[in-house]
Amino acid sequence: MADSALTQHGKSIMNQLQDGLADNVTNHLAELNADLPALITDYAFGAVVGRPGLDLKSRKMITVASLITLGHAAP
Repeated sequence: MADSALTQHGKSIMNQLQDGLADNVTNHLAELNADLPALITDYAFGAVVGRPGLDLKSRKMITVASLITLGHAAP
């Protein structure tokens, strides 16, 4: 079955962060639960991170700043 446009968009964003990240993450998540890869790829990256308005660099900086203020950023 071919990936949906949202899945392709999510994988593209993941691979912009790190080359090969989409396959690596989805393969590991599939070992835990068959539904997790689509949830992360389609929703988290395709729909949330990939929505228009901010470039990827700005989104990454905001994510890091948010994690720091919450106290959950690992060194």
